[in-house]
Amino acid sequence: MATLPPELCDRVIDFAHDDYRTLRACSLVCADWLPGSRHHLFSSLAVFQDADDVPK
Repeated sequence: MATLPPELCDRVIDFAHDDYRTLRACSLVCADWLPGSRHHLFSSLAVFQDADDVPK
């Protein structure tokens, strides 16, 4: 099976930087895609004081 250049894989993941669902799917493609996907998935942290404030 042919492999994609790492730069192209990074571009695909970077393109989806704001799409949580797509990033989750990218993280499951192969082990090489996991670090880039995680970078975007966990790049921000939201802290809520009350459980009622957490978006559903």
